[in-house]
Amino acid sequence: MKLEYGAAGTVEAAVKFQELFGLAESPRLGRGNTGSDPADCELPAWVVYDRPMLILQVNVRVKTDQVNAFCQATLANSLGSLAEPGVARFDVLQNEEDPTRFMLIEVYRQREAIAAHKETPHYRAWVEAVTPMMAEPRTRSWWTSVHPDDAG
Repeated sequence: MKLEYGAAGTVEAAVKFQELFGLAESPRLGRGNTGSDPADCELPAWVVYDRPMLILQVNVRVKTDQVNAFCQATLANSLGSLAEPGVARFDVLQNEEDPTRFMLIEVYRQREAIAAHKETPHYRAWVEAVTPMMAEPRTRSWWTSVHPDDAG
């Protein structure tokens, strides 16, 4: 069964999912249970997370001749970050069409871990090493995890 948000039958498919797994409550997918407006999307009542993950998305464009050096410095920072107890993930992504573009996805378990991360030697070394490699200032945006939760 393929579920697509906003597609006809989304509510019916969610109900079938609940029946299949013995879940009692019906899902709420927005006003009128139509699922037609992503801004109105609510998780079903039976999905409860008490501590949503905090996700930082960092976009970086590096100078063409600095791609390999940036990769090395960023991988070292990623490995150091993964050793921090408050860091759940640290993904380093490189754009297939433009190898000078990178995206870092940093997933923190709690807000305190963000400040702690910025105080680590590997983060400070990364900032010092990669700042001159960037073709433009990096951009950041914060996200909150709806799913999955801390357990994965």
